[in-house]
Amino acid sequence: MGQLDKQQLSWGIVLGIITFGLMMISYNVGLDKGKEQEGNSNSDDNVLSENIEVNPKEVYIDILNNCDEFLSERPDIKEYCISYQNEESAFTAMERLAEENDTFSFEYSDSDFGIFITGVNEYTAEVSTEFWSFLINDEMSIVGVSDYVVVDGDTLGFIVEELEM
Repeated sequence: MGQLDKQQLSWGIVLGIITFGLMMISYNVGLDKGKEQEGNSNSDDNVLSENIEVNPKEVYIDILNNCDEFLSERPDIKEYCISYQNEESAFTAMERLAEENDTFSFEYSDSDFGIFITGVNEYTAEVSTEFWSFLINDEMSIVGVSDYVVVDGDTLGFIVEELEM
């Protein structure tokens, strides 16, 4: 029985070495394909981003003193920059962004509880199952867009959430 255990162990080691070798070969082949694609890439820097679908249910607005050098870090999410103005509400900043940037739009409803965002960039939340949540610096806001006064460096987020029933 001791011989059988050594033989099984030997075969296990051999199979492990073969498996590791095959993994390394497939890894190197993948690297070679990536280099080949880089060499054949189009000179247009936006080729990769053209193939990425933007999520219509997630939008961010950065509030900055200077938007001249603003670059979105996430090609799959629509991200905007609007210049900071003292004592401006998030809602007013959104209105100003919509006026200044023809790729940004939003819809809202006004109620006794304040303004509710109902649509952003032509995506309207399905009232019975979804809503647009309002985030400030990646944290769920406890106040509405009309009550929050923006601060230089803020990131306003709007994400469609599912209603839990």
